[in-house]
Amino acid sequence: MASFKHLYLSDNQLRDGIQGILRNICTLQTLDLSHNNLTGLFPQLPRCIESSLEIFNLDWNSLHGFRLTSSKLVVLVLDGNQLTGPLPNFCNKAFMSLEELDISHNRFNGTVTESLGCLSRLKHLLASQNSIEVLEFQTPYLLGYGTSPYLYFLNLSNNQMSGILPDLLSPNTLFITEMDLSSNMFDGSLPLLPYINVLNLTKTRFTGSLDPFCKITSKYLTFLEVSGKLFSGELSECLFPWKQLLVLNLDNNNFSGEILTFLGSLFSLKALNLHNNNFSGEIPLSLKDCSNLIFLDLSSLEIYQPGSVKTFHLWYSLAYKLTTSMEGYLPTLTWMFFFYSSS
Repeated sequence: MASFKHLYLSDNQLRDGIQGILRNICTLQTLDLSHNNLTGLFPQLPRCIESSLEIFNLDWNSLHGFRLTSSKLVVLVLDGNQLTGPLPNFCNKAFMSLEELDISHNRFNGTVTESLGCLSRLKHLLASQNSIEVLEFQTPYLLGYGTSPYLYFLNLSNNQMSGILPDLLSPNTLFITEMDLSSNMFDGSLPLLPYINVLNLTKTRFTGSLDPFCKITSKYLTFLEVSGKLFSGELSECLFPWKQLLVLNLDNNNFSGEILTFLGSLFSLKALNLHNNNFSGEIPLSLKDCSNLIFLDLSSLEIYQPGSVKTFHLWYSLAYKLTTSMEGYLPTLTWMFFFYSSS
């Protein structure tokens, strides 16, 4: 056993005795103890393992009392435990090599300090479903100048974070490609994220128009969700050059003007939700060109169907395709909403 490098013990209903199992495995690089019944204090690893361990997965146990001194960790997954208290201080040698950190679905609380900004090699940061706030910094940034320029996945959803986001992101974080900030209290204008591919800002307090999205240079945006009552203005064609876009959710905002025909050029689109805005005018017939569309919500809008019988049949064909294309998948879900509020 002394030569083992990778040990996977997930889904084994382990409760305790881990130290005994690991006592003589001093070359271990990967340890997966996820989805077990480990409880109590964070397990104390043998010292020889802590000096070699690179990947440590403890997700979905019932641990508390975080402690770790390994100096080579690249991946640390603690998702779904009962870890409590302030965020650990990651500004020490135990975490300097971290590329992926997942502390989601725990009970961390309090303020975020510079502790996350020290992780200069970080690529993935997941901290959703906690009670973390953003309040105290010596530097002006949530993720400081030391943060890795390679950070491309950031999920801080479902916390109590507040503040003006552009003031909390350092220049190094502008290369993020996937970001979920939903269900927080961030406010102010939208941040500049030129390389973003997946963005979820649902249930935040951002305000204003979507004009900053005109500066997105990535052609691979696939998911954009900005529902939440506080966005306004008309949609500009410069906003949507993304031929790879799969999901566009703008529901429950104050967008106005006509639903532009260029939406029909988003040929990859599978879900479009414009529910409860101030759009007006005709439903653009160009949407019939979105041949992959399987979810469409145009309810609670001051819009109307095109008047001629011919165009009505086009919409009937589109409606038929939408309602039949998902047959056998999610039969309890209503996939299309056409409730017109104007006569």
